[in-house]
Amino acid sequence: MRKKIPEALLVGERYGFKIVRFDFGNTPALLWTIDVTHKVIIFTSTNGTKVLNKISGADAVYTSSFINHEATCNKVRNAGKIQIYVSGRPDGKAEEDELYANFLAADLEGKEPDPEKVIEKVKRCSGARRLRLMGFEEDIEASLRFNSVDFAVKYLDGKIIRDR
Repeated sequence: MRKKIPEALLVGERYGFKIVRFDFGNTPALLWTIDVTHKVIIFTSTNGTKVLNKISGADAVYTSSFINHEATCNKVRNAGKIQIYVSGRPDGKAEEDELYANFLAADLEGKEPDPEKVIEKVKRCSGARRLRLMGFEEDIEASLRFNSVDFAVKYLDGKIIRDR
C-alpha cells in the first residue's frame, strides 16, 4: 500500500510492538505528539483491524474508546440496533476492552455510569499490567484521556475516517 501512497505514514503493531520498517507503533502516548493533519495513515494492529474487517451487514461501523466516547455516543445513540464488538487479544479476552464495552453499553442504555470508576478499573486490569511490563506505562494514561477527542471514528470501505 505504501508504494501506492508513498507519502502515507505506516502505523501498526504486532503483539504490542512496532512493526519493523513502520514509521510508528500503535502507541497512543507518541501518536498524541504527531501532527497527522491531512495525512494518510496506513494502519494495522494485531486484533483491531481484523475485527473491523470481519464486521459485515452493518449500516455504520464506529470505533470507540475513552478518548472519543461522547462523540461516538452522539453518533450512535439513536440508531435502531447497536452491536458492540471488542477486539480482544490473540490469547483471549482483553479485560480493558470488556470494561470499556460495558461502560459504553451502560451509557447508551441511559444508566449514566461513572467514567472515573471504570478508568480506575482499567488502570488496574491485566492489560494495564501487561503494558507496564512491556514499558508502555505512558500509553495507559494517553488512552484514558476521557473525551479528549471531539469526533467519532467511522470504519467505511476499508478506511478509518473522522466522522464529525
